[in-house]
Formats: sequence, structure tokens, C-alpha cells
Amino acid sequence: MIERAHSAIGKSLSGRAKAPLLWAALVSIVLLFYVALEAAYRAYLYFAFRSAMTETVLAQTASHQSERWVLDLDVGWRYAPNLDVSADTPYPMRWRTNSHGHVSEREYPVEKPADEFRIAILGDSFTANINNTARWVDLLDDRLNANPDWSAIVGRPRTVVINFARDGIGLEQMAMIAVHEVEAYAPDLSSFGFRTSMAL
Repeated sequence: MIERAHSAIGKSLSGRAKAPLLWAALVSIVLLFYVALEAAYRAYLYFAFRSAMTETVLAQTASHQSERWVLDLDVGWRYAPNLDVSADTPYPMRWRTNSHGHVSEREYPVEKPADEFRIAILGDSFTANINNTARWVDLLDDRLNANPDWSAIVGRPRTVVINFARDGIGLEQMAMIAVHEVEAYAPDLSSFGFRTSMAL
């Protein structure tokens, strides 16, 4: 009788000792399942996002991408002249190049007129601004020409701001553009737009 009581107590204590282990195993299994499910979901999102972005980028480019750029033996490449590019995805975008291949709505001669103050702007994509519908270089041109104080300061009635920027270039290409292209336009003032990381 006493032995049976001891055996029953032992089994009860053994069952109680196993209960926390069973709960720990159950929680571990649930956590592992959740981690695996989360990893699979993130992998799906990654590949779905990459695919969607690829389609978006291709949708916003012309059917013949190479028509946007032409070979430039001094700098490497330049925008093709007289482009008119527009897209609505992933955001509204419209830009054009003039007959010189500069990102601009305006035309101007290479030779600077006597009554013109000319500013050359060099930079990368932040200055070329082909991924939106407005360019700060054009806005600067508008504001300077609308300001009589500016005209009085420079001593000329008209200012032309020329955008020599191209996306994807660095300081070395900017220097080559300055030497091989900008000088021909005889600017009165030149400005370089760059990020500090470009110099590192």
C-alpha cells in the first residue's frame, strides 16, 4: 500500500516536472514557425518589390533607351539633342533637351550675345533633375531675369543659366565638361553642384 502511494506521488511529480518542458517546446515550435513564416514573407516582398521596381523603371524609359544618350569622345556620353521625355510612373516626370543636348526648355546660341550675362551650372543627377517635372536651374533662370536688382548688379538686361549637368557623373567628368564644352559658351560665372561623398 505504501509502495503504491509512493509510486503515485512519483508519477505526479514526474508529470509536473515535464509540463514546463512541454510548454517550452511548444513555444519554441511556435516561435520557429513564426520566424520561418516571416522570413518567407520578407523574401517574397523583396523579389516582388524588385520585380515591380524593374517594371516601373523600364516603363518610365523610352522604348529605345540608347536614343537618350550619344557618345562624347571627351566626356564619355551626353544627352541626345531635342529629346522630349515624359512618364507618370513611379512619379510624374517630364524633361527635354535643346539642340545642344542640354536639359533645358530654352534655346541659346553657343556664342554669347553682348547683352547677356551667362551662368554655367555643372553637376550630377541632382542638378540635371530629369526625374521630375521642374528643374531648379530653370527656376533660377526665371528668378534672376525677373529681378531688376540682379540685372543692375551684372550690368546686363538678360541672364541665361545653362544646365551642363548629367546624371551619373562625378567630379572628373564635370571637370572634363568644363574644359571641353563649357568654355565654348564663355560663361561669366560657373557653379559646380556636388555632394561631399563624390570627393571621397
